Amino acid sequence: MQTMALMRDQLPSNAVWAPFGISRFAFPMVASAVVLGGHVRVGMEDNF
Repeated sequence: MQTMALMRDQLPSNAVWAPFGISRFAFPMVASAVVLGGHVRVGMEDNF
């Protein structure tokens, strides 16, 4: 989550962002995004 927070801090304050994870890494990315104030998208079509 620290790496994601660092990357988020590099964005403009009004940026809309969402991470993605593949396979078993999808849920940790979703959870980190929620904690850090990002947006969440879940589904196979989002991971290709």
